[in-house]
Amino acid sequence: VGAGVKRDIIESRRWWRMAAGQDHVPAQYNLGMVLLKSKKEGEHPEGMKLLRKAAGHKLDRAEFLMGEVVLRGINMPKDDAAAFRWFNKSANQGYLRGQYLVGQALAKGVGVKSDPVAASVWLTLAARAGHRGAAASLRGLNEELEEKKVPLTADQLLKVRLQSGEFKVAPSLATRKSRAGLMAADATFLASLSIEELKKHAASGDKIAKVRLAEMYFSGRIIDGQVILRKDLKESLRLNTELAEAGHPDSQWNLAMFYLQGVHQRLEDGTQVDLLKENPAEAAKWLHKASAQDYTSAMVILGGLYEKGEGVSLNYKKAMDWFEKAAVLGDAQACHVIGLAYLNGRGNVVPIDKAKAIEWIQRGADKGDSQSQYALAEAYLKGEGVKKDFGAARKWLVRAAWQNEPRAQFQLSRMLRDGQGGSKDMARAAMWANIAINNRVFDAKEVFDGIRDKLSREETIRAMELVRKYVPRIEKREVTNVGDDLAKTVAKANKGAKEAQYQLGLRYLSGTDVKADRVQACKWLKLAAQQDHALALKEYEELSPKMTNEQIRAADEAVDGFQTKQ
Repeated sequence: VGAGVKRDIIESRRWWRMAAGQDHVPAQYNLGMVLLKSKKEGEHPEGMKLLRKAAGHKLDRAEFLMGEVVLRGINMPKDDAAAFRWFNKSANQGYLRGQYLVGQALAKGVGVKSDPVAASVWLTLAARAGHRGAAASLRGLNEELEEKKVPLTADQLLKVRLQSGEFKVAPSLATRKSRAGLMAADATFLASLSIEELKKHAASGDKIAKVRLAEMYFSGRIIDGQVILRKDLKESLRLNTELAEAGHPDSQWNLAMFYLQGVHQRLEDGTQVDLLKENPAEAAKWLHKASAQDYTSAMVILGGLYEKGEGVSLNYKKAMDWFEKAAVLGDAQACHVIGLAYLNGRGNVVPIDKAKAIEWIQRGADKGDSQSQYALAEAYLKGEGVKKDFGAARKWLVRAAWQNEPRAQFQLSRMLRDGQGGSKDMARAAMWANIAINNRVFDAKEVFDGIRDKLSREETIRAMELVRKYVPRIEKREVTNVGDDLAKTVAKANKGAKEAQYQLGLRYLSGTDVKADRVQACKWLKLAAQQDHALALKEYEELSPKMTNEQIRAADEAVDGFQTKQ
């Protein structure tokens, strides 16, 4: 990793081999893994031998890697059942990826007899520990069972809850020792190293590293209760200011938000220091700069300032101009605010036109904006600008509620309770009312109390499970130029146009007119991000953790080898 010394894999191998020769289990695992992944096939047998030794000592990561080796049939016959046994061993030691794969195997019956209850237990454990895909897999399993009309019974759901709650991690001696040592590569140690590495890259002028570091300083970083990076608003402000002045649109946006809200830091003695005072005029300046680089969120906020006359002169015409520019670029929130303008009117500039308002709100809702979805549902409930339709209202409330829109969750709970726009479902009504309460919709408590008194024991258990398994489903960003000719977009991307690279990355991410391909998506998003395309950087940051090391390596090689075509 290059922590305090120059990164040198050959020297690492030499020291690992010396330690492995003295039966140091983590060294056996580390060297074994490196040799197994080597492009030199002659090194694989030694790697396999070392991995078996580490797994024989019951090192959790070695057991998991053995499962992967057996599952893929590397240097041995493929054996799903044996792979499951290895994954199961690591899972019982609390190894997160092992728990996830055991749950997947039990859900699909790979290498073991299918068992939805046991699968739910392991996926629940992995989801609680923070595995990104476990919650989605658990949801998918339940949806599949419901489609097959064999959902888990109340007793089975209770069993899942009890078993997942009573699970005790049982790490072996080798695992406990490795977690305490330097070579354990536990989450806190690796995070510390990655931050130090990030600081080095930032100090050398790497813009992306500075952006990441500025974000981390803004909120701080804590893993397993250990502070890895202390929150430092002063440093975050310094980095964002430096980046904003250098023309980075994401940082210009951040700096504008700082000026709109002010930046205050509380000292250890309890006193508060104003690092930056509120200044709407200065915020507007930076929003203008970000907007000039097609940063649509900045356009929407800037339009809002013109609409209120904060930091700039009140000007409805300029406000609408900025909203419409953002909407043309595909911003869903912009569609929503334009809809609100037509709904309520804006002086002599925007007349009240409810039909036109609904048209714009519909656009925002179709693009996945939860506020637009809720507003559209309200319009259908009241028959405002559109024919009253409880079924349509309920459909839009469901989409908004799953995106964690509190008002939609509350309204949906009442419709489910009363059977408006569809059948009654008291358990789901209780679920959404409970979630709305957690989101501080205080009127939801009265609704929840009324529903709870009418639930059967089975419905109560089901409602509790639905709340526990709830994970917001943020709708995917759409490709904004989907109507454009694909060949034209590719040609522009190959010429180095960052917007075309961003759009091409989104296409490969969503599979729009091309086969979905994470490597290609990562390549194009990273190329755009390197040109300070803020939205591309956000998508790249979200995509990277979902990719394998091989996929990331392939994408990086593609980026390194990219040459613009004129």
